Amino acid sequence: MAKLLFAEDKYQQAFEELQVYVEALKKQHKDDLETSEQQAFEKLSNTITAKENEVLKLENELQSKELNDEKLRSRFMLVMVILFAVITFFVTLLLRKNQKLRKDLKLLATTDELTQLYNRRKIMSELSKRFIDFKTTDSPLYVAIFDLDLFKNINDSHGHNMGDEVLKAVAECAKANIGEDNYIGRYGGEEFLVVLTSGDYETNHARLDKLRVAVSELTIRHLSYPVTISIGLSEATQQDEFQTDVIHRADKALYEAKKAGRNQLKGA
Repeated sequence: MAKLLFAEDKYQQAFEELQVYVEALKKQHKDDLETSEQQAFEKLSNTITAKENEVLKLENELQSKELNDEKLRSRFMLVMVILFAVITFFVTLLLRKNQKLRKDLKLLATTDELTQLYNRRKIMSELSKRFIDFKTTDSPLYVAIFDLDLFKNINDSHGHNMGDEVLKAVAECAKANIGEDNYIGRYGGEEFLVVLTSGDYETNHARLDKLRVAVSELTIRHLSYPVTISIGLSEATQQDEFQTDVIHRADKALYEAKKAGRNQLKGA
């Protein structure tokens, strides 16, 4: 339109028309620009929202992972505590069993199985210790040997089970009568060794004679006659070189008791 007016030399009208066209063009571009800005803003907003959603999702996943990790740590700690408790229990049990085993082995090594008194090895060990004390401090020391009279007859007429019952009864009686400060052990067969470490000769003689009487008064089931013992007693002297010297004299005294008719106590 402006071109036609310009060709007709209508310059003023052509200019005005051109201005109108320019204004319309500007308005159109302005609308397009505003529309583009709005779309760009919306796109940017959508992008930001999407990224925020991704961040939120990642945060949720991280929190979930941390929660799972915390649960895992808690379970791990619980398992470790239980494992430690189980290990502690079994170690304690093992130590107790080991202590009991050592105690049982020590008992087996020092105790006569039948009578539950000291065995020969242990009673001789105790005598050796007491003999050393006697030699260095002159503390009292007496040794007695006793055995059951005619014990073979019991075994022959009533059997070895009866013989065992008699030995156990005599051992229990002896243990109850010799006193806590003294020692007694099975010396061999039906023979017993007593180590006395307190009192004088008369006191220990009376103690052993009381034992002799107590044994004779025992009631043994299925045994129709009394059980008796013969005892030999000796006192250690500084002239003795070895503990066997004291034992030898006690053994000789025992022989004299047997020779005198049994159920006797003789001193060396």
